[in-house]
Amino acid sequence: GPRWQGGHANEEELLAQTYKNIIATAEQLHLRTVSIPAISVGIFAFPLERAAEITIHTLVQALQASKQAHNVLLVCFSPDITQAYEHALEQAQGNETIDLVSLAPSF
Repeated sequence: GPRWQGGHANEEELLAQTYKNIIATAEQLHLRTVSIPAISVGIFAFPLERAAEITIHTLVQALQASKQAHNVLLVCFSPDITQAYEHALEQAQGNETIDLVSLAPSF
């Protein structure tokens, strides 16, 4: 995924293309389900809420167009990431094929 550079280096389009490429690869491999971690929101410093919106929007569109891939498990490694993706999923239309898997430690 792209490294955040202030939003002036085509980062949003690059992030969307990353997710499109994942679904295209799943399609080529005849996969019905794919697990994907939250991309670029860690050390690459992409703004979390915006990344979540781009991720969900892009995946909903890609899954609707896909003949093979039908399900995505988004793997979240922190409570903040899980919350941001949950919020983006609530806002999305047609998100019934996207699920979250939280691997964040709970204390």
